[in-house]
Amino acid sequence: MELVALKYIAAGLGAGLVVLGAGFGLGKIGTAALEGSARQPEA
Repeated sequence: MELVALKYIAAGLGAGLVVLGAGFGLGKIGTAALEGSARQPEA
C-alpha cells in the first residue's frame, strides 16, 4: 500500500472516532436533560 493511501485510511478512521465521540457526548447531554425533567416535572 502506498503511504498516501494509508494517510487517507487513517484520516477516515480518525474522523469516524471523532463522530462517535461527539454522538456519545450529545447522547449523555440528552440523557441528563431527560433525567432532570423526570425528577422535577414542574420545572
